[in-house]
Amino acid sequence: MDMRKRIAAGLAAALALSFSAGCQPKETVYENALERVLGTGKLVMATNPEWAPFEFENLNAGEGEDKYVGCDIALGKYIAEQLGVELEIMPLSFETVIETVVQGQADVGISGLAYRPERAESTMMAGPYALDEGYQGALVRKGMEAEINSIEALNGRKVAVQISSLQFEYAEKYLPDSEYVLISSPIDGVLSLQTGEVDGFLTASSVGEGFMRNYDDIVMSELRFPATEGCYVILKPGEDELFERVQAIVTEAESSGKFAAWRVEAEALAESLGVS
Repeated sequence: MDMRKRIAAGLAAALALSFSAGCQPKETVYENALERVLGTGKLVMATNPEWAPFEFENLNAGEGEDKYVGCDIALGKYIAEQLGVELEIMPLSFETVIETVVQGQADVGISGLAYRPERAESTMMAGPYALDEGYQGALVRKGMEAEINSIEALNGRKVAVQISSLQFEYAEKYLPDSEYVLISSPIDGVLSLQTGEVDGFLTASSVGEGFMRNYDDIVMSELRFPATEGCYVILKPGEDELFERVQAIVTEAESSGKFAAWRVEAEALAESLGVS
């Protein structure tokens, strides 16, 4: 091939490449999270699916059945349904749920998240929901419930508490003389209690009662921490449009009794699966 033919071939290749690149579809730029959710047709929900009946994994799920279930999952599906999109579950460790939402990698965080001042400062919190759903307390070994029947009786003992949880805040505030064993999943707290490593495992009564149904050597103590005002859906700060839509949906789901019904269903499913 002479020089002129080489140059012509090179120009043709360059033009073809330029034409091909010019035909590539441009990435859609959305003004806000609500536009993105509606535009992509999906709502991404960050959660820690280890806390029945709120969110847990259905290990018996068959083809076409939901892998992740629970009343929080039902709430996420309802929000997506009301927005006219599909729900995508992003399973994470509990301590990374909020961070993932704040960074914009998920649209909402739903994982039994209670109100905390620092959360309100760093996120948008839609809710509350799950009002009057039990209390915050502690699991203890059966036979110890009469001895460990108050916050004062637990203070100074070794307790298991989940990292970044509301219970950890309670431990710091009400159990200053206790030694904490930090856990990343609830089953670790139960095992620590059963083996005698700790004397109490701080948890919500709804979760603790689930464990009691599956383990006959542990029981919820009579001690109760001050009441909390339900749970909240976490959103990234500044996403006012999505927040307003989610807030209205969450309020309706709570006030209509839908969430309470989802919880009853989730408790029954968890019990049938032997999930705590």
